[in-house]
Amino acid sequence: MIYNLIRTLRFLLVIAFGVGPVLAPPALALDVQYRQLNQYHTNQASDIGFAARAPPLAAANVATIGDVTVMQGGSFALYGQETVAALFGFGDEAFGAISDFRSRTTITDAQGGTGTVAVAEINGQRYFGVNSTNLSDADRNLGRQWRDRLGLTRGQDQVVFHAEAHSLMRAYERTNGNMPSNLTLYVDRNSCGVCQTYLPRMADEMGITNLNLSFSSGRSGVIRNGTFEWLD
Repeated sequence: MIYNLIRTLRFLLVIAFGVGPVLAPPALALDVQYRQLNQYHTNQASDIGFAARAPPLAAANVATIGDVTVMQGGSFALYGQETVAALFGFGDEAFGAISDFRSRTTITDAQGGTGTVAVAEINGQRYFGVNSTNLSDADRNLGRQWRDRLGLTRGQDQVVFHAEAHSLMRAYERTNGNMPSNLTLYVDRNSCGVCQTYLPRMADEMGITNLNLSFSSGRSGVIRNGTFEWLD
């Protein structure tokens, strides 16, 4: 009875708006309903696999690239098999976690500014990264190890001392190298040119096929096929 009612409502939505609720950008982070293999999930989740595919009626935020469908939004970009964490609210939660982290830790940069914080979540565990002026001796040594591993020269090696790389290196170390092929990294400042150029080398070495980057500025980017690309 309830299942038939939901199917009817979905049909009416398609008629009224020209798109199914699966592809409509959610207005709220919680209690958003989407369908996956005939199973309905109504609560926010961070680890439910989501295969993005474009149906005949595709929303404006969906574009097919080769065999993979891309879904974009203000704080997410999904490529093929990806978690729905960013789509269903983790983006806001992640930046909230960064704010909380900052409230407990003084983060600065060499010019006396507020520095940069990044965070990634893997299997429910968050891995924060900070910029060079806030790194411990152990973190600096970790960066040097990755500098040598990636064959970075002087100047290029700045990347391993920036927040984005620090978050990834800590995650790689804590997971014993078991990194997901698709990962979203949240950063409270847009990536600099050095990170855009050399972070792809680290992502490739870690086995990360698609590294989605979401910035507090509202912009988003992705690292794939060895290159960084702005999505908006």
